[in-house]
Amino acid sequence: MLRRGVIIACIAVAAVVPAILSPASAQRRDVAISATVSRVDRGKYPGDVKVKLADVSCSPKGSVGRTIVVTPYYVRDSKGRPYLGPAPTNANLVAYYLLPGDRITGRLMAKGQLRGVYTITDLKRAPCAERPAPGPAPKGMELRTNLTEYPIGKPVRMELVVMNNTDRVMLFTFSSGQQFDFWVTRDGTEVWRWSRGKFFTQALTHLNLAPGQSKTFSTTWNQQDNDGRQVPIGSYVVSAQLTTSGERPPVLSKAIKIVPRRVSAAKISDILAKPEQYLGKTVSVSGVYYGWRVPRGVTGCESGPPVTRSDWIISDLKRCMYVTGLSDLDPVNDHGRNVSVLAEVKQTDKGQVYLRAEEVRAE
Repeated sequence: MLRRGVIIACIAVAAVVPAILSPASAQRRDVAISATVSRVDRGKYPGDVKVKLADVSCSPKGSVGRTIVVTPYYVRDSKGRPYLGPAPTNANLVAYYLLPGDRITGRLMAKGQLRGVYTITDLKRAPCAERPAPGPAPKGMELRTNLTEYPIGKPVRMELVVMNNTDRVMLFTFSSGQQFDFWVTRDGTEVWRWSRGKFFTQALTHLNLAPGQSKTFSTTWNQQDNDGRQVPIGSYVVSAQLTTSGERPPVLSKAIKIVPRRVSAAKISDILAKPEQYLGKTVSVSGVYYGWRVPRGVTGCESGPPVTRSDWIISDLKRCMYVTGLSDLDPVNDHGRNVSVLAEVKQTDKGQVYLRAEEVRAE
């Protein structure tokens, strides 16, 4: 009986060995690969990342395609979140920072394929891999302002435009939620900075620009310094920069001037007769204060208040206009007083022309 049992055991072992060595079983082994990164899709750091690989070379030869998609292997906690600390996880974090054109090596895990996506471990960037430029050349960045001379008090509009003029994807990495900054100096001394007093998320962020793509960052400076005071007339330099981690792109700067407000005297009748000559300009207008009451026999105020119910009326006894803002005059007791108004000429969407007051003086 013993001899017969040994024979049966040997037959069973002989049946198992061919299965272990069969091609189907061999494909279940880990596959060593080298490849070129063609695309990186990043989500929430660090676990949500997929890497598309091209020109894949593998061992055993032909065990995977020439183009595949991989995701890194991480040790995960009970909720499925990557657990930072274990060596396999730390080594594979490089997946999140790969760029198109990188050459990598790694090992596809035998039981890691899911819906056409392979799980890769032992991931390394080849030391001689050709890396895309970390950011655009200076000619791919531009600082713009809407004017070069600004009347005192007029907001300054700034734009930092980043353009990818290359034939490769560009990736910018930032150590926080702040991706740019604007500031203004006078004679080398900073007077205002956009980021002053702001709080940003302390998490890694990215900006990807495909070939031909651009990104514009913008802000408006109200001509006040960091302490909230109006800056004086004079020459200033506005500057902007991407706040990337590591070596940053160059600072871009542009000179502007703040000049005295140019004010011309204008008559209400002239403004209403040819509004296109006055729109957007600051003018000095004199007339009679009528409060909220439309004067008899005078035209120009038939459409009612253009901005708020508190808008008031000024008239030159021929025509009248509404004025919005800055009036301490009493609509009843000050009715009929002579006033002078320093104001910008504006127009509503419906075409009604009115004055936005900057200064009002009663005579």
